[in-house]
Amino acid sequence: MQLASVACLSLAAKMEETHVPLLLDLQVKGAEYVFDAGTVQRMELIVLGALKWRMITVTPVSYIHHGARTLGLQHYHHCRNFILRCSEVALCAVKDPRTLGFRPSVVAAATMMCTMRETKALENAGCESRLLSGLKVDKVAVRKCYHFLQESLGKTITCKRRALNSYSSSLVHGSPQGVLNSNFSCNSDYSTVNCAFTGPSFETSGAKKRKIEDLFPTH
Repeated sequence: MQLASVACLSLAAKMEETHVPLLLDLQVKGAEYVFDAGTVQRMELIVLGALKWRMITVTPVSYIHHGARTLGLQHYHHCRNFILRCSEVALCAVKDPRTLGFRPSVVAAATMMCTMRETKALENAGCESRLLSGLKVDKVAVRKCYHFLQESLGKTITCKRRALNSYSSSLVHGSPQGVLNSNFSCNSDYSTVNCAFTGPSFETSGAKKRKIEDLFPTH
């Protein structure tokens, strides 16, 4: 297991770094074994063989540009911002271990659905059908992932609010300047959170359910 870990680190470094670290730098100091270059290289070949030499990682973000082209967003004047927001939501999604049960294309579709709801962009059944068809994903799986995304975004907002309240409280008992800074920080940060996560995350469960049913019609 230790040898496999070192080999995987070495392969990752060769893929990502312009200057590959020495093998000794990749091995934990004080570990039970220290492997030479030949041993690590043989293990690298075994790992590559198991992966069939496919070293490009496929993530939900990999499908977002294709989804945008499917929707014809290359002519949409906010296309860049839309794609960036989709990427942010996708990164938030992969932090939730429940999304590991879905294919990356399904997570990407749910991410784009979420962003369309937030930005009020392309809110019509035709666009959603084109997206599902273009990414070749199952509507039931996307709907389930969409629910998980809503929960993940809601938890992110709650954590930000708690951190903000804790920061504000720590400044209240300080100097008058600290109180002013606290108030300013609170107002500006809440504005940022609301802008970044407007839409379904703040809706009641009934409204959220109705919107999800509109997004994924049963007929």
